[in-house]
Amino acid sequence: MLSCKTIINCMSNVNFYLPGFNVDFLKENLLFVDYMRRFPEYFRDINIKSFFGCFNNAIWNGGRSQLGYMYDTQSMKEMIEACNVRNIAVRFTFTNCLIEEKHLNDTYCNTIMQLANNGFGNEVLVNSEILENYLRKEFPEFKFIKSTTCCERDVNKINNYIDNYDLVVIDYNDNKNEEFLNQIKAKNKIEILVNERCKPDCQYREEHYKLISEMNLLQRSHVPSCFQSDQSCPNFYKNLQTLQKTVLTD
Repeated sequence: MLSCKTIINCMSNVNFYLPGFNVDFLKENLLFVDYMRRFPEYFRDINIKSFFGCFNNAIWNGGRSQLGYMYDTQSMKEMIEACNVRNIAVRFTFTNCLIEEKHLNDTYCNTIMQLANNGFGNEVLVNSEILENYLRKEFPEFKFIKSTTCCERDVNKINNYIDNYDLVVIDYNDNKNEEFLNQIKAKNKIEILVNERCKPDCQYREEHYKLISEMNLLQRSHVPSCFQSDQSCPNFYKNLQTLQKTVLTD
């Protein structure tokens, strides 16, 4: 396993994809990027390639549930451009696993994609064959990324994904599985989820993603309780010992 010192020394060769493309965190992220570029002597030399997330109330969203104020077209365009002008891509978390054909004509989600279809090379995370096929047909200029929400741990299938996607986000349980990682044929096309908060081998992982998809699809305003109950990790930084088998920040 690589030492922390080795990892830090290699950071300039690693791309980082940060959460926070939404109303609550985007300004903070952009401020961070601006200060990092203005005062490089205070930061490690890292390459931030994209911010991932989604605008509120998008039914295709399968990432964290985001309900609330719906932004107008001009505001969304300006938020996308604010990232792109800094040479940072926008990555939409359109990984809702419950999408049906009837949901493909959603005006709001299609508008989001059209606004980001600006020639920059913005990105979309996918985990629904129905939605992915539609997006590839309508928005072929996007970069397509296979989401970790598929919970795939068969390395042969991961290698097949590599041929069809710009990036593949592997299951967090294999973050430190050297035998698995060594079998990946194109490691430059693999993305690792660094700070997953689920406990190792969480038996409810796929069910969590289905619940999040249902919340976004039906625009529910409440968050379902975690299936893990007392085994969950409400405070990540106080539970690194619990998560040390999978996270890469310990």
